[in-house]
Amino acid sequence: MFERFCHQHGCEILVLHQEHWSPEQELVQDLLTIMQVFSARLYELRNYRKSLKEAIHADVSPQDPTPDQIRFFKQAAGTARLVWNWALAEWD
Repeated sequence: MFERFCHQHGCEILVLHQEHWSPEQELVQDLLTIMQVFSARLYELRNYRKSLKEAIHADVSPQDPTPDQIRFFKQAAGTARLVWNWALAEWD
């Protein structure tokens, strides 16, 4: 299929290393190549996880709320408590 594609587009396939391997040697070579590719991907994944952890730990924003935010939080908590107490009273 690849040869036909190249032929249709005027390309020539040139084999540089014409080593003749037994089927077993060829299978071993293919397996080693597959292992190399997967180990490289695992290594990249480990680096990605490491950089992601570093980015998460580096992005620590201050958690000090402003006075307006404190007032809003207190109102929201008070409203939630009021609704909870009302629901308990209605439940009984």
